[in-house]
Amino acid sequence: MTIHRVGWIALAAAALALPAVTANTYYLYVGASVGLLTIVTAGLNILAGFTGQISLGHAGFFAIGAYTAAILTTRAGWHPVPATAMGLVLAALVGAVVAGAALRVSGPYLAMVTIAFGIIVEGILVEWVALTGGPGGIFKIPKPTLPKAYLLIAAVAAVSLWLVRNLRRSPWGRAFLAIRASEVAAESLGLSVYFVRIVAFTISAAFAGAAGALFAFLN
Repeated sequence: MTIHRVGWIALAAAALALPAVTANTYYLYVGASVGLLTIVTAGLNILAGFTGQISLGHAGFFAIGAYTAAILTTRAGWHPVPATAMGLVLAALVGAVVAGAALRVSGPYLAMVTIAFGIIVEGILVEWVALTGGPGGIFKIPKPTLPKAYLLIAAVAAVSLWLVRNLRRSPWGRAFLAIRASEVAAESLGLSVYFVRIVAFTISAAFAGAAGALFAFLN
């Protein structure tokens, strides 16, 4: 067993042991927050790490996931699990649409488009009071006990890291890495750089949407 694998096992054991070691809600909340950021970062790794693209608007996908889950559970009576899944799906769909427009440019222009997307999402959430509650937010969202929420988020974070690890070794992962290394070489092998980047952006947005949905129930 390699040192790398031993390190991951030790980290997983420490994460699972935290609720048994302490009942302090502050530490559990911080741990859950770290788990949420791990999920978002796993998705961003697909976009920035694998394909070399920049996105400064992923908070918008996070918000879409959070508000979707909150609205479905409080107004439509959905169970938190399908509501979370719908938050992931909607964030992915919006991510595909945004990617279709944003990825036609690159460099600082791509960063500007993604920043604009985040600002637009924030504006809609604040101004569409009838749907989102505006600055007041949404109340009476189902809230699990903090230890349960922590363990659930830790489990999703672990699955996210596992998925990204396996994605890297898959044909899609190799396509992502090939585009980052050389767009010309990737196109010479028959890869559509534009389409592959849209797929990477969509998957990355889905991770952010899932984290946002879990954030809504945590808070």
